Amino acid sequence: MNSGSMTYAQAHMLCKRFQYLCGRAIDPNVMGKGIIECVAVAPFEKSHKWMFAQLYREFEDAHKALGLYKHDEYDVILLAFPLLRKRGVNYIELRKYITMYHGSLEASAYQSLVWL
Repeated sequence: MNSGSMTYAQAHMLCKRFQYLCGRAIDPNVMGKGIIECVAVAPFEKSHKWMFAQLYREFEDAHKALGLYKHDEYDVILLAFPLLRKRGVNYIELRKYITMYHGSLEASAYQSLVWL
């Protein structure tokens, strides 16, 4: 497994733990990027993650978007539609969002859940 990737069970647990982020700005410094609509289990690899986000934009259903993924390395991402909805979908990895916008308490909670 790649460093930083998770099993589906680990990613699912984190996804449930951080659902409270829905409704917050995906980038508090740039409001136009949108409000978090979904905390989702997603593919780990960058290009697969991008494809997952595009499928999420089309289906607006994370389970359907993940249904096409056939590998065993996962991550958790936050998804938001731009406020003007003229461009695709914005997403950020949960670990990056926590590092950028939350204190060490949330970061330690993230780490403790990943390695249970």
